[in-house]
Amino acid sequence: MFDAPEGRVTLSDLFAGRSQLAVYHFMFGPDWKEGCHRCSFWADSFDGIDVHLAHRDTTFIVASNTSRANIEAYKRRMGWRFKWVSALGSEGDFKIGANEVAIGLTMPNFGVEICRQRLAPAHFNRAVINAEVYAPNQAVRAGFLDQVVPAADLATAAQRMATQLTRLNMAAHTATKLRAREQTLKAIRGAIESDDAAFRARK
Repeated sequence: MFDAPEGRVTLSDLFAGRSQLAVYHFMFGPDWKEGCHRCSFWADSFDGIDVHLAHRDTTFIVASNTSRANIEAYKRRMGWRFKWVSALGSEGDFKIGANEVAIGLTMPNFGVEICRQRLAPAHFNRAVINAEVYAPNQAVRAGFLDQVVPAADLATAAQRMATQLTRLNMAAHTATKLRAREQTLKAIRGAIESDDAAFRARK
C-alpha cells in the first residue's frame, strides 16, 4: 500500500489504467527536514513530463520513504505539482529487492556499494547477484527495511518515530551519524566516481 494524495492505494492503482509505470525514487528519509538536494535538482524538471509519458501508455510518479506530511510540505516549498506518494514501509502484498540483474542490467558500482553497506551479509549475494526479492517482513531481516507496520498504523508509527527523534540532541546525533557512516560515504562516493568514469569512457 502507498499513501497518495487521494488516500491509500495499491501498486496496481498507481498504474492508473496504463500498461507501464515509471517510478522515480526520491531520497527523503523519515527524519529528514528536506529531500535529497540531487533528487531535488532532477525533480525540478518533472512537472509536465507525465503528459508526454501518458501518450506512451506510461504513468509517472515519484515515491519516497517518508510521510505524506513531509512530502506535501516539501512539495509546497518547491512549487512542484507532479504526483508524489509515500512508500514508507507497511505490510502488504508486494515485494522488495534489487532487480537489476533480473531485468538484464548490470548493477552500477554505487548500487552494489549501497547494498553492501545496507544488507545483512547472508542476504547480500542473494539480493544483488541473484536478484532475489523479499516480502516486507523478510525485507526487514535482509536489511532493505528497518521495520514494517500494518497500513492502518502507518501514520501513528511515523509520528511516534519522529517524536523520538526530536528528543535527541541533534548536534550529537548528526556528528555521531557522520562519524558512524564516514567509511560508508567514502565507499559510495568512490563507487559513483567509478561509475561516472566508466560512463564517460563509453561515449
